[in-house]
Amino acid sequence: TLPSGVGGAGGNNGGTVPTDVLGNHVYANHQVGAQGRGGSNAYGIRICFGILGCLNLYKPGSDGAQGGRGPDIPANGTLTIGNFGNLTSSADGLPGVGVSSAGGNGGKGGDAYGNIEAYRGGAAGFGGSVTIDVPVDVTTQGRLAHGIFAQSRGGRGGAGGGGDIFGGGGSGGTDSAGGAVRVTNS
Repeated sequence: TLPSGVGGAGGNNGGTVPTDVLGNHVYANHQVGAQGRGGSNAYGIRICFGILGCLNLYKPGSDGAQGGRGPDIPANGTLTIGNFGNLTSSADGLPGVGVSSAGGNGGKGGDAYGNIEAYRGGAAGFGGSVTIDVPVDVTTQGRLAHGIFAQSRGGRGGAGGGGDIFGGGGSGGTDSAGGAVRVTNS
């Protein structure tokens, strides 16, 4: 395991899942980058003496870690979704093909106890690229059920740490963008 405040590791492999569920023959592949770890908390006080400077008596904390980048689907080339026969979905909201790469969320910044500032949240991970080819028929009958749903999205920035007693809160981490998405239905 990694200590607090250390960056997220690589993404998990959500895997390739052709599946039959309640009469629906669909394809799903959803993968997410690692979540950033939360920062460590800080405790103490800061005493300032005007032009003489400040005296810091505290245990420092840390910022939240950045989320991991979403995996590329596939790792290189084009993912051909055709080995499973034609795809059908009759359920509401269930696409015939669903492929998604998402960046991991940033970790929460460390809290601060005393009169010191809290730490910032970690930045979000970027979404990976998605490149697919669907050479089979895809039929959907349910409401809001896309034939092919492909996306890449960035994660969310981590929340800033909280400031207790007289300390201020930390700023939130930045959000990120998704990667390129290419779909062909040949």
